[in-house]
Amino acid sequence: MGQYEILLDKLLAMSDETELVEFKEAKNDFSKDKLGQYFSALSNEANLMGVDSAWLVFGVADKTHEIVGTNFIDTTKKLNTLKLFINQQTSPNMSFKEIVPIKKNGKHVIIFEVPAAPRGIPVSFNGHYYGREGESIVGLSQDKLKRIFSQTVPDWSATIVPAATFDDLDPVAIAVAREAYKKKYPSRTEDVNSWDDKKFLDKAKLTIKGKITRTTLLLVGKDEVSAMIDDYCDPKIRLSIKDENGDNKDFCICTIPFILSVDTIANKIHNVTYQYLRDDSLIPETVTQFDPFIIREALCNCIAHQDYQIGRRIDVIEKGEYLTFINAGSFIPESVEAVVIQDSPEAIYRNKFLVEAMANVGMVETAGGGIKKMFMLQKRKGFPLPDYDLADNKVEVEITGKVVDKDFADILMKNTELSIEDVILLDRVSKKRQISKEDAKSLRRKHLIEGRYPKVFLSKSVATVIGDRIGYTREKGLENESYRQLILDSIKKHGSLTKKEITKLVGGILPSNLTEKQKRNRIDNLLRRLREEGLISNDKNGSSSIWKLTK
Repeated sequence: MGQYEILLDKLLAMSDETELVEFKEAKNDFSKDKLGQYFSALSNEANLMGVDSAWLVFGVADKTHEIVGTNFIDTTKKLNTLKLFINQQTSPNMSFKEIVPIKKNGKHVIIFEVPAAPRGIPVSFNGHYYGREGESIVGLSQDKLKRIFSQTVPDWSATIVPAATFDDLDPVAIAVAREAYKKKYPSRTEDVNSWDDKKFLDKAKLTIKGKITRTTLLLVGKDEVSAMIDDYCDPKIRLSIKDENGDNKDFCICTIPFILSVDTIANKIHNVTYQYLRDDSLIPETVTQFDPFIIREALCNCIAHQDYQIGRRIDVIEKGEYLTFINAGSFIPESVEAVVIQDSPEAIYRNKFLVEAMANVGMVETAGGGIKKMFMLQKRKGFPLPDYDLADNKVEVEITGKVVDKDFADILMKNTELSIEDVILLDRVSKKRQISKEDAKSLRRKHLIEGRYPKVFLSKSVATVIGDRIGYTREKGLENESYRQLILDSIKKHGSLTKKEITKLVGGILPSNLTEKQKRNRIDNLLRRLREEGLISNDKNGSSSIWKLTK
């Protein structure tokens, strides 16, 4: 008996699944995305349990441990493709140690050996961290996430760069940092003016006891010494300006010192004046497309949270009324919504030393409220809220510099008391994105939405406020009496109508959230009731059904 057959017997002998073992029947197939979630969960749990590996087994019933066999892929080529898929979708890039097909009781079983997450680095799949809660796969809890991050691992951004000297620092960048520090801490102005550069950088926590760190070089280092930071680090910010078709019109690449590059990039973004007319005003609202705070906050967040060991640059893309900011590395907090709603500092940072230094020189918010402030500024203008895409081991945020849905904008203008939680949900509804059943129930109780879940839409009370009676009618439909009268008037005008013609006439104005089958049933019911009331009659002409008014 081989080592994996012996291993399988040991795993089967366990009375229950543990955080380190998962059995799946997978009789015919198994979602690759689900497989990736199990990889992340088992890898993180193995790290927390202090073991080298966890195990996923296909072809075994999870409750009874009965060998049922699996037809999941078993060729070497396909299994290697699967390994590559997991490697590309995880951060840090990892994959199965082994994928071993074996025979047990004449049935096909596959054993996946999942390596433990590296010390101090949780494993994400498709931008999300997963863990185990009993037999369920769930998002990795903040407690477990903190336990992994708190494992003894050097902070990349706090690492000393031995070869760097103070001659490698940009005097202009240091001067800008000084002024920003004094603005941040006005009571220390007199002291700051008396400090030399070495003492100032220590006090601002850009250096450590006079030693130059990677953070020092990123924020105030000269361009020509960027290669000293790290072999894999590409400390650049690229601004791409595109036309409406996505073709490049112009570009700009900035490197360190980042404290100067932020202003360079921000000043090159076309931030024009934007006007729109509210329903309740004769005077247009006049605002800038992009709030300067949002530009700086989004860009500085990219700098602060970039995973510099991946070797990618930071990208900023301007395309008409849209700005997109992209940094490498997964999003560490539980979710963007949680950050906005909790409005508190994160317990965990990828580059803790860098974040603290940037806060000291006014580049990021210290209270963790920067992202929430971005949301509130967009809300105040009536613009769509920032859109986050956390897939593919990156954080991508799109800022819209215009009113996309005037109705939604007027809701925000006329209902300023709405909580940020409700605004986030209404923003999703406005963008035709699904919300949870629980959230839908909450909005429905507040009379903010209607419709059959999951196809919910803004309620009549909200639509009336914003003047969207046409949009509401399209979603909700007319009253039955209106459909009845339309059918009767049309038959009277034309003498008769076929069922096909009535379906075409009424089907186009029935609620858009009905399926085609539901629409047909609605029309059949209308015709049946009109006939029962003696208002119309039905004559057959071959396979056609012809409806006429009764005399």
